[in-house]
Amino acid sequence: WIFRITCVCEIVEVNGVRSSIAAIKSLALCSMVNGPQPDVDKFLIVLDKSRGEHLGVDIEPSEGETFLITGISPEGLFAKWNSDSHNTPVGPGVKIVEVNGVCGNAAAMLEELKKDQVVQISVTPVLRGVAESYGQVFSISLDKSRGERLGVDMNPTEDEAFLIADISPEGLFAKWNSDNGDRPALPGDKIVEVNGHHNNAGAMLEELKKDQMLVIKVVCLQYR
Repeated sequence: WIFRITCVCEIVEVNGVRSSIAAIKSLALCSMVNGPQPDVDKFLIVLDKSRGEHLGVDIEPSEGETFLITGISPEGLFAKWNSDSHNTPVGPGVKIVEVNGVCGNAAAMLEELKKDQVVQISVTPVLRGVAESYGQVFSISLDKSRGERLGVDMNPTEDEAFLIADISPEGLFAKWNSDNGDRPALPGDKIVEVNGHHNNAGAMLEELKKDQMLVIKVVCLQYR
């Protein structure tokens, strides 16, 4: 295993999975197990890690016996899962409550996540109703007719769309987010259509390059 330790040994990354060392150690000492979490809004994701691919997820222990997802890398098995339109996408604000049948023990779940195997992960929103906007499609309108920069970094996905990787502090995306706090386009969200072009990343990219009015459809993959 390759470990990368940062922040004065507080955070560890293990093959794409990052978490708090101190918290994991304290959790390992805890012998009380409350059993499975309630099935409220819980769903299953299946990731094939048997070939050693990174999960590409940032997690932090939550309430002693689960993990809270705090970030999804643009590359990795979680990002690949999200790029498949047939899957229910997963993003920050989701709890991992069970891994390969292991629940109620964050340290044991982390060990399962480290292994090169097929990983079955049960996840659930942090609160009831928090996922109301999650997975919904909304439109944003950006006036690029005067040649302003979009100010967005994107990565192509397997289903001919773009995953937003970063939003610059300046640019049309940042301006939209400032003016439309109820419908921001955030890193981790997916651009699925530009000016009527969809299922064709090349055509969408050409539209984004033009100095014109842009109507962009975005899939919310972040818990607001």
